[in-house]
Amino acid sequence: MFFIVALGNLLVFAIVGWVSNIVAQHVARVYRREMFDLILKQDMAFFDDEAHASGALASKLSSYPNNMREVRSFLNSM
Repeated sequence: MFFIVALGNLLVFAIVGWVSNIVAQHVARVYRREMFDLILKQDMAFFDDEAHASGALASKLSSYPNNMREVRSFLNSM
């Protein structure tokens, strides 16, 4: 009996994990796309600053959505 409950629990957790991963990837893609569009709308003077070099901007495009996911998972665990 407990074995069947454990198998059901395994199945439910696997499905929830798979669905939450798909949702997280979609949200990260939306945030990255929004940030990329906003970067493209900047004036040329924006890119003259060393803090806005191409490598720094690419790094921010990859790290900010991940940071947002970490904050969201932290808030959900509270």
